[in-house]
Parts: sequence; structure tokens; C-alpha cells
Amino acid sequence: MNIKRTDLEYGFNIKVDTSALALTDLAHDQLYRLNTMQQLQTSGFSVAEIAHRLNQQNIVTPTGQQYYPKLVWVTLDKFRKREARENHAQITVGQDYFFIKASPANAVSPDNYVETMA
Repeated sequence: MNIKRTDLEYGFNIKVDTSALALTDLAHDQLYRLNTMQQLQTSGFSVAEIAHRLNQQNIVTPTGQQYYPKLVWVTLDKFRKREARENHAQITVGQDYFFIKASPANAVSPDNYVETMA
């Protein structure tokens, strides 16, 4: 089989793995509650003390309920995981290769191209 330079295409595969968030903006009141909890925890308050402090300041949950220690812990845990995911992406460029172009008469999908060189 004679292969001309014009019959070859050059390519490589790019793989993007991400757990980045699609929605990155939080509502102002939600961000205020999360930052308040995080600041209190950083200052050394326990989750029970944070719940008590939030309830004293009439800061309620998004559903209008009072905070309790387990809810504070779960909220802070989710917030930490959210921050870790916010900008996470891993990009991998695979091995480059040449493949034979398909003529319009017998076109095939890119998945069916025959690799000719590695």
C-alpha cells in the first residue's frame, strides 16, 4: 500500500479528568453562614459552641431551622470538600500518532482510523 504524506493526519488524545464544580457561586447569605462557621472553628470553637453562637445571633439554616452540633459538623465538612473541588482538574495528553485520512467515499468515524505509526 502506497501512502502519500497528504494521506496522513497527525493527532493525539487529550483526556480531562475533573471534579470541579459546575456551579461555583454561592448565595450571599449562604456564604456568610459558611464563612462565619469556618471562622469560629478556626478560632477554636467546638461544633456545639458554633451551633450555640449561631442560634444566639439568630442565624438560621436555609430552611429556617436552628443549628445543632451535627448539622454544623456536616456543613463544615461539605464546605471543605467543596473548596477542595472548586478548581480541581487533571489534564493528560496521550501518545501522539499518525493515521490515514478517510476519503469522503468511504468515510469512517475517527474511532475507526487505522494507526500507522506510533
